Amino acid sequence: MSTGLLFVTAPEADHKLINSLLLHIRDWEFGSGDRFKLVTTKNAYDLEDGPEKTSSAATQNPDETSPPLSSSPDNGWAGAALEDVEAFCMDLMRDEELGTSYHAGQFVVVDSTDVQAHTCILGHRAIDEEAADFAYLDRYNKMRVPWDKLYSPWCNLDIANMNFEEFTQEEDDGRPGVDGWFTFRDIMEGDDLSADNRRKRDREIQRFRDAGHI
Repeated sequence: MSTGLLFVTAPEADHKLINSLLLHIRDWEFGSGDRFKLVTTKNAYDLEDGPEKTSSAATQNPDETSPPLSSSPDNGWAGAALEDVEAFCMDLMRDEELGTSYHAGQFVVVDSTDVQAHTCILGHRAIDEEAADFAYLDRYNKMRVPWDKLYSPWCNLDIANMNFEEFTQEEDDGRPGVDGWFTFRDIMEGDDLSADNRRKRDREIQRFRDAGHI
């Protein structure tokens, strides 16, 4: 499975909010741990560097960012436009050297829109539905997803188990999303986690809160 690329463009997002985000988007159900790398640099060749990992969970997936972050990172993406993130990921897709390390066909962005409501943007590279053979387009489809609902669509899209449209609502006129934007559809129709794993997640969130990390 690929490493997910996570961008935080909301200038108001501090390390406590990012710690909470990382706990919510962790793979609790299947136990693979933290699956996302917090990208703080706009230089693609500096991707190996990132926020210091202070958690023992970092040893499970050494390329991913594991909470807790002890301070707010020096984040070059704070205040950036979504179009800048898309262009960065598209450049990664075109770079054969970097493209093998990070799957930039998907990205996650935490922007200022509804940041306190715990939503984020999931971007997935669009496919040319009219081409005779499978072909990508040089743009991304996007939808806004609650933090605690993100992992399932991200994982299923990453392993090509489902397609993007299966996680979206059909517009009233039957057309695809406008300007690449779609409305998220919760296919689980309930909690994505089992009762035991939900309690495990909530206990960890409370432990971080008690320690002042969120």
